[in-house]
Amino acid sequence: MKRALIRSHWDLDNQIKGGADNLILELAKALNSTGWQADILCPTSGPKSDNNSIKSFGYSEPVNAKWKIINSVRGISRVRSLLDSPGYDIVVDDISHIPHFPTHIFCPEDTVNAVFLHTAYFNSAREFMGQIKGSMLQFIDHSIPYLNDPEIVCAGPSTQDRFIKRTGHKKTHIIKPAIKVDEFNHNYNPSSKKILYLGRLVKRKNISTLLHAWNKFEQKNNDYELKIAGSGVMKNELLNIKCELGLSRVEFLGYISESEKRELLEKCFAFVLPSLMEGYATTGLEALASGCILLGANTFGIRDYITHKENGLLFDPNSAKELADLLFEISSKPDSYYPLTQNGLEVALEHTVRDFQQSVVKEFNDMVE
Repeated sequence: MKRALIRSHWDLDNQIKGGADNLILELAKALNSTGWQADILCPTSGPKSDNNSIKSFGYSEPVNAKWKIINSVRGISRVRSLLDSPGYDIVVDDISHIPHFPTHIFCPEDTVNAVFLHTAYFNSAREFMGQIKGSMLQFIDHSIPYLNDPEIVCAGPSTQDRFIKRTGHKKTHIIKPAIKVDEFNHNYNPSSKKILYLGRLVKRKNISTLLHAWNKFEQKNNDYELKIAGSGVMKNELLNIKCELGLSRVEFLGYISESEKRELLEKCFAFVLPSLMEGYATTGLEALASGCILLGANTFGIRDYITHKENGLLFDPNSAKELADLLFEISSKPDSYYPLTQNGLEVALEHTVRDFQQSVVKEFNDMVE
């Protein structure tokens, strides 16, 4: 039996908070269901479960950037005790976005050393994370090839392409995320007046551009309503923009459960994904599986699977006018987008859990052989 140790800086033994940490948990599940033994090494922020594949650090999940940095060098004895025990064929560090340096430094010579890279920021990081934090993330991206010459597992083609072009490091693999397609009901609903955004409320998600586009749209189409689901550090700032623009048809829903998400997607006419950058946006895939028209930013991690006017609609993420124009377009002839949503469903069906499992096993076998 082949064995993998997967390190995460998130507490994967308790509540999953987003797409990136869920992807790592599903990666371990895929390996465990196909003849591997995959253990997860992560902090613990709550009671320890009965899951024997979870190997906990002796500290809790980081709550801010300071503790992410501190935790990137903590746990040396825990890592060494696990790596000194015989049997791990590969060690994978989910960097998100700071590496765990002891994992790479103490990786045995006969064990494959790997990194899971969700998003390749490079110089784009400063655009939406500020000069100091952005420069740090840019430095980290450039330093990844020097973490004991690792195999790089990328969440999508855009991430792989950017990483190779920026670093010249070609030991790369792609494992695209999956969605549970059968849990979503494909329901193209042109009579619906609901438009949805679902995701974190942070600068990279570019919700301010969505609000400014909605301002142009709402002035002439006040029968439509925009639902914004999710939480994050920009909530108050976005609420202020809503008030300043006088938007009466925008509702912030906060965090919603998985069942609430599926129900909301089924009731919506369109889904907007305005991010400045993504690794591989699974919320967009879920929208396609639900029959929504997907309006996505023409950027990394979204155009990996959206082709303009074939299975979705793309716009310049820096142009509120382009997004507003698309909103006007789909609302003026809502019945005409059924073929587009059918093509979108075909895209979603290419991202099943079975496809994901097969991809995981293939790439992991390739790395250890």
